Amino acid sequence: MAAEFSVEAVIDAVFEDEKCDDGAEMLKTNKAVAENCEFNQPSIFRLLFGCKIDAGSVFRRESFIWLKGIYRRMAARRSIRRPYYSEIKRDIPEEIFLVLVQSIQRHKSQIFNPPNCYVARNKKAIVVSFTSIISVKNFLSSLSSKDVTGYMERTLAGYRKGHCVNVLVTDTKDFALTYIRKGQLIISFNFGEWNAYRFPQHDCNRY
Repeated sequence: MAAEFSVEAVIDAVFEDEKCDDGAEMLKTNKAVAENCEFNQPSIFRLLFGCKIDAGSVFRRESFIWLKGIYRRMAARRSIRRPYYSEIKRDIPEEIFLVLVQSIQRHKSQIFNPPNCYVARNKKAIVVSFTSIISVKNFLSSLSSKDVTGYMERTLAGYRKGHCVNVLVTDTKDFALTYIRKGQLIISFNFGEWNAYRFPQHDCNRY
C-alpha cells in the first residue's frame, strides 16, 4: 500500500527548515523587506509581507479546478494534430509552486521518486513529470482530499454515446506540471478513447 502523502505536513516542514532554498528563501526575503520598510508606508503593506500563506489550502482549491478541467476536456472536440492530448493553464505565483515542488522532492515514497516522478528545472521553467497513473492519482487525491478516479475517466454522450475515455500515464506519455517562470502553470496530460464495443479509437502504439 502506498504511503499517505500529507501535503500540509510536508509544506509545514518546508517552511520550518531554515536551510531550504527557492520558495523559503523568498519568504525570508519578504520578511526582511517587511522589517525594514519605512513606518510612513501603509500598514497593509507591512502586514502582507509579514503573513504566511496556507499553501495546502491553495492547492486543495487549485487541484479541484484541475480535476474539473481534466474531466471536461476529455469530452471536448478533438484537435486534428493531437486529438488525445490536452492542457490546462493556470496563473500561480512562483513562490507557491516552489513550495509544492519542494514538498514532492522531500517525500520519501517511491511513487514520488524516479522512475515514477521526475523534477527538472532550468532558467525558464520547472517541470514535474509523473510517469505512473498511481502516482498521479495519489498526488491529486492528496491535494484535493477527494477520490479522483471519477474525474479521470468518463462515459461520453451525444454522437459518441457509449464511448469511454480515461487519462493515460506512461513513461512516454507523462502527466506533467510545467511552470513557466513568467507565472503560468501548464497541466498537460494524455488520454485514450474506446467505443461502445471497447475498441480503442486512439493509436495504441503511441499510448
